[in-house]
Amino acid sequence: MKLAEPAVYAQCGIQMRSEVELALPITASDAWDVDVRVGADIHDSAETPPGEILAVFETDEGAWYTATATGSGYCLRFRDCGEFVISSDLGRVEVRPDPSGRFELLPILLAGTVSAFLLAMRGVTVLHASAVAVDGTALAFVGQSGRGKSTLAALMCLDGADVVTDDVLAVDVDDDVTCLGGASELRLRAAAAPLALSRSGIVARETADERLAMSADPVAMHPLPLAAIVVPTPSRTAEQVEVRRLPPSTAIFWLLAFPRIHGWQAQDVLQRDFTVLSELVNRVPVYDVTIPWGPPFDPSVAVTLTSLLNGDDPEHTAD
Repeated sequence: MKLAEPAVYAQCGIQMRSEVELALPITASDAWDVDVRVGADIHDSAETPPGEILAVFETDEGAWYTATATGSGYCLRFRDCGEFVISSDLGRVEVRPDPSGRFELLPILLAGTVSAFLLAMRGVTVLHASAVAVDGTALAFVGQSGRGKSTLAALMCLDGADVVTDDVLAVDVDDDVTCLGGASELRLRAAAAPLALSRSGIVARETADERLAMSADPVAMHPLPLAAIVVPTPSRTAEQVEVRRLPPSTAIFWLLAFPRIHGWQAQDVLQRDFTVLSELVNRVPVYDVTIPWGPPFDPSVAVTLTSLLNGDDPEHTAD
């Protein structure tokens, strides 16, 4: 897990110098915002970490992860994997593996959930999204894990789009609504893995969480205008793509229903994200899109999604 020589990676505007190899773009910068080091092992990663709870993701088996404020910084602990000890200034991260657990997942967690936590604590609103760009304009796919975000991004990339990110997308609503990503790989579940093998020249690799990571052409690492947001609904029975534009009053609750960090209890973060997302849905269209699910996937899926980028009106608007 530890690199012989640390590299500097880019993730949603943060430069991370890391001793842990990450599936993120490597930059040529000799400066960084966050220094990631591998620390001592932890042997109690199933226990709740000390400190005031900031966020907790509860599952049927207990807490999958818990984030706390410790007084000297922060701790983000993942059950049976390890933990990340973060300095109070958010500039240092110590990765502590659990040798008896699935510590091989720690690089994925660092690039995903931990990066999202760092961004949120730095004042950035983050969507649980994959995103692509066509002619320099971004389209985001938002939803919980398993909703098809990465698959749709892969379909779009196979149709000529560039990848903006997978899993973590930073958004900004100042003068213009923009977004900024990082990951240049799309991690596909088994059912969608044939997409990564559908064309010669595509580089794919197996990941520690048993997915197939498909490399795609990355977009330039700078903020892009965000033209539309799609909340996909995969369907085995639908025969064609169905598009409904959500009114802002509905769209805000849909976006809040799919957080990148689950179970936030930090009121300042919750209030900021609600304010940002309220502005976002009033300036960017949000669509509920039913997708005929494959494989095989109908080529019309990418065509219809591209039309949303072009500002074409959907056939139906939700009440």
